[in-house]
Amino acid sequence: NNISFDSNSSWMPEAVPQLTVDMYYRGDFIYIVSTVAGVQASDLDIAVESGVLFIKGVRRKPYKDSEVNTELSECFWGEFMRELPLPDNVNVDTIEANLNNGILIVKIPVLKVKAKKIQIRVS
Repeated sequence: NNISFDSNSSWMPEAVPQLTVDMYYRGDFIYIVSTVAGVQASDLDIAVESGVLFIKGVRRKPYKDSEVNTELSECFWGEFMRELPLPDNVNVDTIEANLNNGILIVKIPVLKVKAKKIQIRVS
């Protein structure tokens, strides 16, 4: 996905609201879950770089401000993001993301790492 934003946009955490998430382990997976009501899959960008999961997106208004007289405005519209550091023992090559009824679920496989016995040599 390639999301296009205005040129004044910035993905700096101070400039873009943070996406709220739940993160939990179940079996051999880490799950990251977030409510993204009203967001289309084409308006989401999920990537992993240097051990960090990036979730970026935009929630677009279903109307134009110029066409309405706003009486109350409480909903969040616009860009959002989240950066989540991942543990070293995950398989980033098989991460899955699903969007269903406004719920985003990212499923990250955890690798089973066995301790390796180190032989001590005497010299």
